[in-house]
Amino acid sequence: MAGVVFHLFVHEGKRQREIARILNHEQIKTDLAAYFTAKAEAGAFRVEPALAARFFLGILFSYVVGRKLWNSAVPDRATLDGIVDIFLNGVRS
Repeated sequence: MAGVVFHLFVHEGKRQREIARILNHEQIKTDLAAYFTAKAEAGAFRVEPALAARFFLGILFSYVVGRKLWNSAVPDRATLDGIVDIFLNGVRS
């Protein structure tokens, strides 16, 4: 299934500017890694910055693809806050 989704995403990326921009995400990854580096240096995060940037983008990528596949509504602020909360704090109580 993942291979099919990836193939469709790449194919659509050739036709739609928004998807093509997502596929070329190096600047976003660089900016996120810089953010995580600054937080790690300040002692707020215990993380390898480039890996954290990739994981966070992966979560967002998965969410966006899921929305496109299942015609979900545009996320509200609470949904996005929930994604960030789970990324930063996990799911344990």
